[in-house]
Amino acid sequence: MKCSPSSGSSSSAMENASLSMPDHGDDEDCLRERVAPTLAPPEENSATLFSSEPFIKAWVSGVGGGRYPISVAVGDEPFRSVMHGVATRGRWGHASGQFGPAGLYANLSPFPEHCDGQVGETVRALQRQGLMSVTWNVRFDHSMLASALQKAGFHFQLATTHVLPLLEKQEVLFSRYRQTRRNEIRRCHRKGVQIRRALGYEATAAYCQVHERLSHQKKGFVIKYSTSLICELVKLEDQVILLVAEYEGKIIAGALFFADGDSMMYWHGASDRDYARLFASGALIDRGIQIACERKCRTFNMGGSGTDSLREFKASFGAEVRTGYAFTISLRERLPFRIAAQMRRWCRVS
Repeated sequence: MKCSPSSGSSSSAMENASLSMPDHGDDEDCLRERVAPTLAPPEENSATLFSSEPFIKAWVSGVGGGRYPISVAVGDEPFRSVMHGVATRGRWGHASGQFGPAGLYANLSPFPEHCDGQVGETVRALQRQGLMSVTWNVRFDHSMLASALQKAGFHFQLATTHVLPLLEKQEVLFSRYRQTRRNEIRRCHRKGVQIRRALGYEATAAYCQVHERLSHQKKGFVIKYSTSLICELVKLEDQVILLVAEYEGKIIAGALFFADGDSMMYWHGASDRDYARLFASGALIDRGIQIACERKCRTFNMGGSGTDSLREFKASFGAEVRTGYAFTISLRERLPFRIAAQMRRWCRVS
């Protein structure tokens, strides 16, 4: 077994990992050109964890704040599909939805050839739920769904993420890490750092304390996800994996991974700066890649990068930049526009 990362940049990369949301940029003209290469056909059939009922229930319970679960069922058997999401009620009682929450992904159907018809059916079903708008995030390898949403005329932004294809054995993948990364991982193990899965509340809470301590150690670091959310998510033991790095009986770092259908996603991480010399961050990522290979995943998704150091950290494992999509679907006109439309109709009548 191997262990941990980094030079100065890698520890800072793990610190920023909780901010590894996709980077967005407008570029609608590029969709047709980019969609085709981003996806091999077998990947289209993969489900996504983040629009499943258990995940949404855990998210709503952990985040709170007036959020509530929503779902939409479309199609007839045997092609019926159910997609779950999160809604938030804002000012004036207006509600907006997310499929999936916080930039995570949602996949409508395991039958991509039915995407075009099911997108329209989904929008009509959402309109009946009284939502003002919905954000729908499409994974980098679900291009047929992205194409169906684009054909329906919905605005989108491109969202980049870093993806390591898992086309070879883990030993071969490790040999292709940058040399400094491999050396740091080996050094981490030699120094006695243990990488293990966190099971139970105590280990989860200890990891969350590392994350909170980092917010005090690093200026400008923001705690983005609460302890209550992390605790709810790790209850989904088959699909949510929290790894921790332990040194001399103390948890010094951790990383949270999602088994997202045929892709493993690195979503959240933090390390104690007082132990940066042990390079625990890279060891955690390396173990996550091992688990993804053991589970026969096709890809290891490391998320987006907001800083150069984070981009370099992910690239050091061989991750490539891939493109996903964040669609915005307006379901109802806002009140001022509805009033203006009604006044125009009155003027025409008079």
